[in-house]
Amino acid sequence: MKKPQRISLVENYVNTLQDGVWYEENDILEQFYNICDPYGYSRQGIRSMLKQIIVNSPYRELFGSSRDLLIQDKEGKGHKLRKYVFPQDKNLPHYYTNKEKIAQTTAKKKFSKKSRFEEYKTQYHLLDGKFEIPSTPKKVACILECSGKKTSANTPANQFYNSKQIKLLGETDNIDLFIMSAGYGLINENYICPQLYDLTFKYLPKDEALNFSKEVGWREQFDQLGEVYDKIYILLGDKYVNLLDLRKPFNTKAELVFMVTDKFKDYTSTQPKGNNVNIVYVNGFLKDLHSTSNFDMKGKIIYDVNKIKSLDKLNTKELQYYINNGKL
Repeated sequence: MKKPQRISLVENYVNTLQDGVWYEENDILEQFYNICDPYGYSRQGIRSMLKQIIVNSPYRELFGSSRDLLIQDKEGKGHKLRKYVFPQDKNLPHYYTNKEKIAQTTAKKKFSKKSRFEEYKTQYHLLDGKFEIPSTPKKVACILECSGKKTSANTPANQFYNSKQIKLLGETDNIDLFIMSAGYGLINENYICPQLYDLTFKYLPKDEALNFSKEVGWREQFDQLGEVYDKIYILLGDKYVNLLDLRKPFNTKAELVFMVTDKFKDYTSTQPKGNNVNIVYVNGFLKDLHSTSNFDMKGKIIYDVNKIKSLDKLNTKELQYYINNGKL
């Protein structure tokens, strides 16, 4: 089924609102989340879209305008919204794209991103993380991304990161866990993280982040894992998995199982490909089925399915069935 556009989904909802009735902005947003979540849209993307459909919001000068759907309550400092009704509302202030303002803002953001990127690289090299493979590796490895919350310095990585999925897989005996860390690089679960940090890939331009990943050799390190393990489960989010340079086909002896969202079906050059590469799809609307959050869902699935069938014997069809149904 073709994925509906966000704007069409929310337009249908807005049309059900009563004319002239003011609604809390958070209530509107929550409805947007519920409508769009099954199709894999991010909450950040939905919040940004909201600014594009409020007729009298100055943000539209920078974010652009999608459609005239809502009115913001200026007297109430913008926390309430109502449906835009034409022609009754045609004389209200209307904001639309301001190309000159966008160009100025873009230039400022570009300079700011470059400054943050240079600062990021400096701090990353100072942290000086170490990539190591256990001397007696198991058959299966899993790769997760780090978390923003951390516990305390000088603790193993599987305790350093305050992430439910890292803690779950850190307790799993038949796998080796590796973490893609924004501060320390690709590290194994027993790596002692010497200090706290606040680095993140979140604000880095995608192309610059990928170039940096090539500079520090994350793809080469990943390929080394592929020569050691029989099977590797890659549970990274979109931004992190792209750091593995997906334009370059994988060619390792290990079977690689990428757990990604449905949007990867529409990708071409950046879809994982190569020898022994398999893909399964995990989407936000499955979080209730697996009793977890979106962030922790991939790790929780692997942890739970491993209790039913060993990961080295699990095939891709079985894993996809478990993802969709919560059972084998």
